[in-house]
This record gives sequence, structure tokens and C-alpha cells, in this order.
Amino acid sequence: MRTFDSRGLVSLLIVALLSGLIGGVVALWAVTNWSPAYVALLGTATPTRTPRPTLTATVLPSPTPTPTSTPTETPTPMPTASPTTTPTALAAYNVTNLADLVEKVNPSAVTIFVIRGKSSKDTRKGNEIVSGSGVVIDPRGYILSNYHVVEQAETLLVTYGGERLPAIYVNGDAKTDLALLKLVRRKDYNTMPWGDSDALRLGESVMAIGSPLGALTNSITTGVISGLGRAVPMEDNSLSGGLIQTDAAINRGNSGGALINMRGELVGIVTLTLRSSDPEAGRDVQGVGFAIPSVKAKALVDRWIAENNP
Repeated sequence: MRTFDSRGLVSLLIVALLSGLIGGVVALWAVTNWSPAYVALLGTATPTRTPRPTLTATVLPSPTPTPTSTPTETPTPMPTASPTTTPTALAAYNVTNLADLVEKVNPSAVTIFVIRGKSSKDTRKGNEIVSGSGVVIDPRGYILSNYHVVEQAETLLVTYGGERLPAIYVNGDAKTDLALLKLVRRKDYNTMPWGDSDALRLGESVMAIGSPLGALTNSITTGVISGLGRAVPMEDNSLSGGLIQTDAAINRGNSGGALINMRGELVGIVTLTLRSSDPEAGRDVQGVGFAIPSVKAKALVDRWIAENNP
């Protein structure tokens, strides 16, 4: 039979008291010596790892509409991430981006080389060769350009589709600075559709296609409609009015080129750009180009083509 020793009980009680006292001291020391940074770290770690279902639902809405109490009502579907304005803007050619649109209209843009002088066969005898731009506006080979590009021409050559083809002067008007040419070879040429320049709005995007310096053929520049119905004083003191102003880059050689809206339609014929004669005097001008409205150009072209095909 086992007997209970009171001395052992006393020893156990003493040990327990000492252990509790030591543990309390250690716990008190640990609390008073925690680093504040460590406490802050603990405070931010939990929210970082906590999922946020409300944000996820906002960014990624469910494609299935939630049923409402009225079964006949259908919620409006959320729009997709795909752009909706571009396909509409480029609907004339059924394309969805600017590069595809350029690919469609580019074949109808041409470079014009004009040889002026008594002899067009030998350029060493004082003949002058200038270049400009133009656009095919009729499948029979009619080309619209500027009058100042082709005036006094002895020979006209047009770069079309990588070929240099002969052309003839059909008609022109110095006052409006428009001229009509025709490629000699009979062929079904690519043409650019007419647009309505009267429908243009300030800020509307446009692009110009031309051949700066005669060597950079079919260069593309983009900009916006900066002004409508502009009047510009010319060197001979005349006034050229009703012009379209644009900030699309226009340089020497762009004259006669096409100004196109984002539907790929011809809305103007590039005619001039402002240049400062004295930039150092604080009169430097940039991004101020002008085009003849397509409505005015088409009226003349239709008459000239009709007169050339009685």
C-alpha cells in the first residue's frame, strides 16, 4: 500500500510557484521589448493576403446577367474591351486599323515628275525637273493635282504601281490651283473615293499621302482638321480662300497629294504650307498646311472629264 509523503507535496508546490514566477517575468520582458516595426509588419500582413472579392467583381463582371424580379427585362450587357470606334470609322473599306486603311488607299496615290524646257530628252540643256504628288480619281487614269505643279510642263511622267508612265495635261485652273492629267495607257486604275469636305469637323483626324522631295514616295503623315474656310494671302497678293487647314506634316513635293479622312475618302487636295522667311525673328511657323476642299475640286473635275469625253 502506497503512502502519501507531505514533504513531496510541499516540494511540488514550491517548484510550481517558482515556474509561474519565472514564466511571468519572461512574458513581461517579451512584451515590453517587441520592435514597433515588427508590430506594424504584423498589422499589414493580414490585409495583404486577404482576398478582395468586391474589386474582382468590378473589374471582371460576370457575362451572365443576374435574373431580376421581372423576367421580361434583360440587363444591358457590359461592353467588351475591344475598341468600338475604329471599325465604325474605317467602315468604308471594311478594315479595323489605320495600317490596313493605308494599304487600301495607297495604290491610288502617285508621284508626278514634270520636265520643263525646250528639250525634254536631254536634261543637260537647261531643262528643269520638278516633282509633286497626285491622286487617281477615275479608273480611266484621270489624276488630280495642283496647277502650280504641272504648269509649263513639256513632259509629264507619273509613278504608279512602281512604274513610270507617260501622262498628258487635260485641263487646269490657276486660280483654284487644280489640274487634271490623264495616263496615256488604257488600264483599269485604282482610284480613291470622293469624300464630303463640307462634313468635316474641327479636330477630326485626317492623313496626307504625298511624295516629299520626289524621292520619299507615298509618305503618310497624320493630323487633325485645324481650321475650315481659311483664307491665305499668296505671293502675287491674291487671296486663296475656303481652304482646309491641317497640322498633318506637309513638305515640298506634297503639293497635289491627297488629304484623306479616316474612312479612306478624299476630302482635300494639298496645296500649300506656311513657311517663315525669317525664323530667327520669331516668326517660325510649323504645322500649318492647307488643302483645297474636295467639294470644290470635284465640281471642276466632273466638268473637265465631261468636256474631255464628249
